Amino acid sequence: MKKPGFQMLAVMITAAFFLTSCIPTTGGVATAPTLSATAIASSITTSSAISGGTITSNGGATITASGIVWGTTSNPTIALSTKTITSPVITSGAFIGTVSGLTSGATYYVRAYATNSVGTGYGPQISFVATTGGTSSDIPAVFTNHFTSAVTLSTEG
Repeated sequence: MKKPGFQMLAVMITAAFFLTSCIPTTGGVATAPTLSATAIASSITTSSAISGGTITSNGGATITASGIVWGTTSNPTIALSTKTITSPVITSGAFIGTVSGLTSGATYYVRAYATNSVGTGYGPQISFVATTGGTSSDIPAVFTNHFTSAVTLSTEG
């Protein structure tokens, strides 16, 4: 005949084994991804520009979306429709994207972003002005007086 104390001890040891085997061993709780940079805008025109970002950590969870978001007010978020989503999703390192649909002469604020199951992390904000395009009236007279009609001049930025 088995003693009841031994059976109870065996049940307790088995329960403790199963409970502790379910505890994550990563040593931490997942956080939103970390981005170290938002790329300075380049190839700026009256309607578009190029930017990007650098993802330095996935926050301990799989990144499900990445890209850049922009707007005419500070600290744009992914709630805005003005964003470029990378495809395929970038999970680490540098990436680029196009900022489009700009209004000539307007100031834009851009942030790179990455999203995981915990939340969205953003890179530092950068800003730039969409070019106004150039016409001959934008060129100072000191320059236009030195060229013939065979030369076309324009300004950018």
